[in-house]
Amino acid sequence: MAISFQQIKTYFGSDKFSKDLGTVGLWAQAGGALSGAVGNYYNARAQRDTFATQSELSRINSEVAELGRQSSLIQGTRAASRAKMRGSKLKSQQRASQAASGVDLNVGSARELRVSTDIMKEVDANEIMRSALMKSFGYDWQRESMLNQSRMAAIASDSVSPGRAVMSSLLTGAGRVGASWYALKKYGG
Repeated sequence: MAISFQQIKTYFGSDKFSKDLGTVGLWAQAGGALSGAVGNYYNARAQRDTFATQSELSRINSEVAELGRQSSLIQGTRAASRAKMRGSKLKSQQRASQAASGVDLNVGSARELRVSTDIMKEVDANEIMRSALMKSFGYDWQRESMLNQSRMAAIASDSVSPGRAVMSSLLTGAGRVGASWYALKKYGG
């Protein structure tokens, strides 16, 4: 059966065309709402997973910072021990040199030189430990910062619900589709 141009023209000018077009629009709107709901589900899931990954990476980085803190303290302790050993060696060399020169080791400048060496040895060791402690405090601050970032990302991850995103999208879409359906029934026949 062939359709004439007149039949097409009559159809496009009829109330049936308006009603059919409204129905198609209504279905397209419903399909768009469903498509939006699916898109919102996957977006929420991706966002939740991203936050969870950020949380885990921050937790791992906090552990690395803790290792750095421990390492700086160990290195500081070893360096301070080496400084004390160098000071003790220097003191021994001073004592041997003074004894070989026939100097009385327990009086005057000979004794003061060795006391001064002891003081410098302790000052050097204390300065090395102070630097190590300051470095460890930096790592400790970094570790706490990373732990806080991890906690915040975990909270954000827990707050994202793909199911809620779908329901919200469907409810919004259903409201629009319902309003369009009502208008179609009321004004479109």
